[in-house]
Amino acid sequence: MFAEATEAATEVALKSGWFLEHAWVVPVIPALSFFLIIFFGKRMPKKGSEFGVASMLGSLVFAGGAAYQWMAANSVLLPCLALWSLQVARPTSGFNE
Repeated sequence: MFAEATEAATEVALKSGWFLEHAWVVPVIPALSFFLIIFFGKRMPKKGSEFGVASMLGSLVFAGGAAYQWMAANSVLLPCLALWSLQVARPTSGFNE
């Protein structure tokens, strides 16, 4: 019985995607950057801002990947793309016609 539950949990984890399984990394990256700035910031050429900018970009990538996988798993992405493509296909002049 325990093996079946473990197998079901593994199957759900595989369906959700890598970014959703590792979404906990999004807040950990800036926290790690905080400590790097505290301990090594004064020794860096730009006083640690390199760590802050890199951590924000890393968090953006992880959060964007998680959002994309969540939208794809919940069938949110395809209707939005279909609606967007319909609006792009019919450009208007901006005036009510």
